[in-house]
Amino acid sequence: MMPRHYGSQRLDEEGGGPNDPLMSEEERIARNPLESSWLDAFETRKGRYTFFGLLAIGILVILSLLLTIFFRGLDPSGLLSANMHTTPLSSKTIHSGWLKCKEINDKQKKRSEYFKKNFPINPNASGKEVKPPQICTNPRADPKAPVVVIRSVTIWDGVGNTYKSDILLKDGIIAKIEKYISIPKGAKIIQGHNKILTPGIVDMHSHIGVDSWPELEGSDDTNEMTRPAFPQLRTLDGFNPKDKAIAWARSGGVTTSLVLPGSGNLMGGEAFTFKLRTMGNLSVEASLVQAGVDEDNGDEFKWRYMKFACGENPKRVYGERGKTPSTRMGSAYLFREMFNKASQLVREQDEWCGYMENNFSEADVLDGKVNRIFEKFPESLALESLSQVIRGNVQPHIHCYETEDLEALVRISEEFQFQIWAFHHALEAYLVPDLIHRAGRDGFNVTVATFADGWGYKKEAYLGTLAAPHILAQHGIPVALKSDHPVINSQQLMYEATKAFNYGLNSSLALAALTSVPAKALGLSHRIGSIQVGMDADVVLWNSVPLTVGAHPSQVFIDGIPQIPELEDPYGSKDLPKYDAPIPMPVKRSVPDCNTKGMHTFVLDGLSQVILANSSRFHIQGNGTMRVVVVDGELACVGTDCHVSQQHVTYHLGGDAWLIPGLVGVSTKLGLNEIEQEDSTGDGYVEDVDINQSDSFPRAFDGLRFGGKHLKEAFEGGITTSISAPLDRAGVVAGYGVAFYTDGISVASSRDIVKEITSLHANIGGEYFTKDIKAVSSQISQLRRLLFGGLNSTSDDVLSKVLNGKLPLVVRAENADDISRLLLLRSEIRAALSKAGRSELGLDLIIIGGAESWMVADQLAEASVPVILQPARCTPSDWSRRRCLPGPPLTADSTLTALVKAGVFVGLAPDEDAEYARDLIFEASWAHSDARGNMSEIDAIGLVTWNLANMFHLDDIASSFLIYSSNPLKATSSLTHTWTPVSGLACNRNSEATNL
Repeated sequence: MMPRHYGSQRLDEEGGGPNDPLMSEEERIARNPLESSWLDAFETRKGRYTFFGLLAIGILVILSLLLTIFFRGLDPSGLLSANMHTTPLSSKTIHSGWLKCKEINDKQKKRSEYFKKNFPINPNASGKEVKPPQICTNPRADPKAPVVVIRSVTIWDGVGNTYKSDILLKDGIIAKIEKYISIPKGAKIIQGHNKILTPGIVDMHSHIGVDSWPELEGSDDTNEMTRPAFPQLRTLDGFNPKDKAIAWARSGGVTTSLVLPGSGNLMGGEAFTFKLRTMGNLSVEASLVQAGVDEDNGDEFKWRYMKFACGENPKRVYGERGKTPSTRMGSAYLFREMFNKASQLVREQDEWCGYMENNFSEADVLDGKVNRIFEKFPESLALESLSQVIRGNVQPHIHCYETEDLEALVRISEEFQFQIWAFHHALEAYLVPDLIHRAGRDGFNVTVATFADGWGYKKEAYLGTLAAPHILAQHGIPVALKSDHPVINSQQLMYEATKAFNYGLNSSLALAALTSVPAKALGLSHRIGSIQVGMDADVVLWNSVPLTVGAHPSQVFIDGIPQIPELEDPYGSKDLPKYDAPIPMPVKRSVPDCNTKGMHTFVLDGLSQVILANSSRFHIQGNGTMRVVVVDGELACVGTDCHVSQQHVTYHLGGDAWLIPGLVGVSTKLGLNEIEQEDSTGDGYVEDVDINQSDSFPRAFDGLRFGGKHLKEAFEGGITTSISAPLDRAGVVAGYGVAFYTDGISVASSRDIVKEITSLHANIGGEYFTKDIKAVSSQISQLRRLLFGGLNSTSDDVLSKVLNGKLPLVVRAENADDISRLLLLRSEIRAALSKAGRSELGLDLIIIGGAESWMVADQLAEASVPVILQPARCTPSDWSRRRCLPGPPLTADSTLTALVKAGVFVGLAPDEDAEYARDLIFEASWAHSDARGNMSEIDAIGLVTWNLANMFHLDDIASSFLIYSSNPLKATSSLTHTWTPVSGLACNRNSEATNL
């Protein structure tokens, strides 16, 4: 590296440090007088130069000039001569550098003031403390926005307080919170009775706008994976304000999102906080939370945000390319190398600024009296953002999972003295709460932004637990819940809080995890995240109790402007409001003791409802007096007058309990894959299945493995029977499915296998293209050839059973036209069977996926073809799903309710990834809620139980059942007991219930 010039002294890279004095010209001469120089050799004793001395000096000067010309010729770019800094800088250049020094000092003062005003409070671990905001204006306010008064509404303020009041939204802020607000002229009035108002949801980890819906190569701007460390990138430059997901997210109550780069790089670049109010001019900059903020004339500090990632993602991306990092060691080194470079830049800047401050006054700089400065203020576009991390002006938000990765980043932060603001995902943080506290300094509390129940999809996520948010909160660590959109549809963030609450997190903290905690973690708690006078008017009006499954916003306000096109007019009359008691937040309640030990003979007492299904489903309502008797694994009696022997062990369930069939999970990876990104942990993926060899199609039974953690979690979530198909990533045919009990022990046990071959599974759509088949028309052609080829078979092989309707053909299809083509193909097969004089009913087709199936609902109903929605609530994530119905509040119907209204027989499946299988009962709750009174609770339960069993001709679904503490579709309920022929009556470890 070239020496650095400030005054006339030169500091070499390995010379004096930043604290060494910078010498003036006079000091240099005084320290190196002429008589002690190398010129002494050419002097006489009287101090005069000899002739030969003068001649030698002249020759040396000429040679120096020639060498200078020569080396300048070797440097045509001028870089070498430029680095030599032989010409003093202009006053203008010096003034520019001086302004940058001043900016550094001003930023440091403003940051210090921000922490004094905002950080020691709002909110603490209890979610109770909050300080009134210092800012009472909103620079994003629209002067044309209507004044809104919401009357007599229950307010959950995001920091643990619940009360009833009126609220006035005006000029983009919350202008008043009090009872009997005087209605301004022209104001819109909303009657908030029986509704709940919360702060707008703050999603502090999203890729919305950079990973747009539908996902296309042309709009994917999530990762710049051309080098592992790219801190200078900015999501601001890739944000798409036309992303379809923005409207979906708003409709779920999300008002602010931190939009980060992806996690393919160690340093992905800068993130930006956006409000999800689409601006009329589609301006990206105008969508920023702090758009219009003048930092110099106010007391707002404009934070910046940086995305780091550690662990598997970067090492997989670059390791597969044979580049560094391929290990965690390589990752840590690259972090340290980049921070070392940024630290060097910071030192150089501080030296330059220190020299200016020590040698020149402000007047000198402004009057242009500074001279003999030879080097510009040190800058680097590549390192600027990283240097600001070290200075404390850019918040590091770090994607990390495992304890060793968390510790490595804490160690690096201590080495280079920067403050970590939040660990994201961090599924193992609950194991090391002391380490998370260590990551904070001077009273700073690092936030953990995590999932409610996402886990298991890769090795570093395998130790995730439902209890993590609760454990972290118990240790005083702020917990935020986020979407990682589009990994989780950010429209469903309140659902994440609902699940966290259901699994043990205090209700106040569950709501704070979406509002005040992420707002504080982003340095924006003076503007957003809680409801109080002076805050931005970002609020959500809910039609039912948040933290219960199926809650939807009635209206969402961003900067006081309504964001949802009303399906129903929310504006009411001017009648006086009623200020009765506010709707309380959910609280915990105890459940009956659960101490069973695999009993096969027992009595269940105190049941309110009993719902069973076999060839004829039945439902008995008992009002807490119902009894179920099981003897030697057989259901002996159901009713109010069942005889009980003294030898029977009786379990009293409290009077509110429900008994329902065990849930059926269809087409997940259960039993076939334990860790998605570790092929060695499962059966693997089939490929290149020869459609001409139907007898050799893969059978899921042959790859089934019991005992995995995913099966255990699914069982404890209520899935007692799984129907799994061979796993495939490409190709038309996957193979034959299997049905088994999730608590099974061995494939050798006939008791553990419900049905060895249940169905033939196939795929239509671009997701399943192969190197040879890259057209849907070719996929349909292959499927047609397979089926018509089977018509010529006279044997009773498996394919013949499919054609004869004894086993269903399950085809994954999303696009409406693809589904229509499958219906036509089914008609062709049935017509061919009839023409051949065969009496079989013919080809029993099931559509799975079905995102656009609502568009052909009448055709499906007429053909009596059932649909299994997977996932149960679709998203327009790719082109074939782009017309998926979002449901309320954006559309009156969801895909499910549109199908049900048309008379289509429907089942619901969890997401294909097995980690979400345990949420299947929640999907029935969503269905019942979205149906808005047009579906009974019993029919909603059928969507995840007997409907699916009937589709796959499983007659013995009644051989397993579940006990819930109350109505399983309500947040007041928890699964307490599970019965299967394998385990007998088993306790469920997730048996803590909640109560409204």
